[in-house]
Amino acid sequence: MRTSLHLNGSVGRYRYAALADPRGDLTSFEFSTLPFVPVRAFLVAGAPDAVRGGHAHVRGQQLLVRVSGEITVEARLDGEAVSLMLDALDNAVLIKAPVWARQTYHGVGARLLVFSDTPFDPQAYAD
Repeated sequence: MRTSLHLNGSVGRYRYAALADPRGDLTSFEFSTLPFVPVRAFLVAGAPDAVRGGHAHVRGQQLLVRVSGEITVEARLDGEAVSLMLDALDNAVLIKAPVWARQTYHGVGARLLVFSDTPFDPQAYAD
């Protein structure tokens, strides 16, 4: 469920609820309910206080989903910037090209699952 929009709609905050029971939590991602059809996914396990990203993509969209820990996502577009904390409650952010973004991983065990609507292409990065 989208909870807010930023940077002229190019960045969206999302919340995916977990189903909890005594065995733990289960968070489901039905691809038909995602804001795009993913063609790849990757998992980032950041070292404490590691900074990742720091670039834009020339095309495509990515949904960044917090798996564990706390992660700050900074996004910039056309001279405007927003900083969003991904935590247990607000756990995902949609980044559309050409937004520049970077992530800071706080503490031990911060992990981010990224769904993308484009295949990996090292030529599709921009500073």
